[in-house]
Formats: sequence, C-alpha cells, structure tokens
Amino acid sequence: MVSLRSETFFARMVELGLEDCLGEAKTRGLTSFATFAYGSDFNPQMADTTILTKELLEPLAKGNKELLPRLRMLWWESWGIATADARRNAEGERGRASEAGSAGDRGAAKGDP
Repeated sequence: MVSLRSETFFARMVELGLEDCLGEAKTRGLTSFATFAYGSDFNPQMADTTILTKELLEPLAKGNKELLPRLRMLWWESWGIATADARRNAEGERGRASEAGSAGDRGAAKGDP
C-alpha cells in the first residue's frame, strides 16, 4: 500500500521543501502518508481546520508559518492517498469496476444478445 511507504512520504516532504520538518515528523511517528493523514483528530468533513493546524501542522513547522501551506497540502495529499488505499483494501483487488461489470455483462444478465 502506497500510504504506508515511508520512503515515498519522506521523498514527497523533501520535494515540497519540508526538510526542516523531517526530524519532528519522525519523532512524532509520522512516517507515512497514512500516519500523517490520521495524525490529528481532524477530518475533511470539519469546517474548522484549527484542530489540524494546532495538533499537527504547527508543531511540525516549529514557528515557521511559511511552511504551513505546504504542510497543509501534504496533509490533503496524505488523506487522499490513505483513504484511496483503505477503499481499495476494503473492496478487495477487484474493486468497484468489477462489481458494476461491463456493459456486455449487464446486457447478458438481462437476456440481451
């Protein structure tokens, strides 16, 4: 699962210019997209991002407010990757596309030629 690969997560942090946050992320156990996505009590259905900012982003930025937008972007990417992995895992290898079947399969089920 992509969401659990530490090397991919750390490479993305470096790509975003968040090298200064690597040590604190490792100290807090935020070593993958999944652990970062679930590193706070915030979820995307919440309108107020204060929890995310206070619990996760500001401690990693260590007072450097310029890093907050990049950390926020990394969190959203992490959430997307982690939830996509969870969805694939829950649906199994075949996923939703196979549940719907092809147009030909649906027609055959109805008795169409």
